[in-house]
Amino acid sequence: KSQNATDDLNEIINSGVDLNKSNVVVYKSDGKHNSISELNINGFFTVNTLSPASMGESSTLTQFLNYGFENYKADEISLVIWDHSENQLTLEEVSDALYNSQFKGENKLSWIGFDASFMASAEAACMLSDYADFLVASQEATTYFGWDYSFLKHLGISDTKVVLDELATAYSNACKTYFEALGIAESDTNISCI
Repeated sequence: KSQNATDDLNEIINSGVDLNKSNVVVYKSDGKHNSISELNINGFFTVNTLSPASMGESSTLTQFLNYGFENYKADEISLVIWDHSENQLTLEEVSDALYNSQFKGENKLSWIGFDASFMASAEAACMLSDYADFLVASQEATTYFGWDYSFLKHLGISDTKVVLDELATAYSNACKTYFEALGIAESDTNISCI
């Protein structure tokens, strides 16, 4: 699982995101420390090291959200929650984390994405609609390698709907390539924007 996270971080580094127009900030844990890292032209660098805290606690997500709100001013802010069976946050805990953050009312997120399985549901859309304009998620299991983060090159230069279309297209194409290489013509892989 850690290799998948490393691969995703490398995809983000190599995505071509325009760092003059967008900030990419990651909250991660190595089991000993939690840290917040920011992407620059040389890769990710740590901007804040925090005491160990469970990534499965809503207060940990709230802490990250509020850090982002206070330290990165932007016209649009989005949140991606990455997980492949390790996250212990329930949908209600994600909602609680957002409720206790600065991202509500006039400060809604542009979109919330789940690079995780089985998160696109009417319940998720309703529960998170107070905190973001769009929900991006899969109704089925996501592939082990997760999203294709090449879509980040559109951040800051394209309309949100274009960014989300590029996200869905990049993920769908990556899945198609993967399954074709295995000789599988059809798969249950999907992604939606609600």
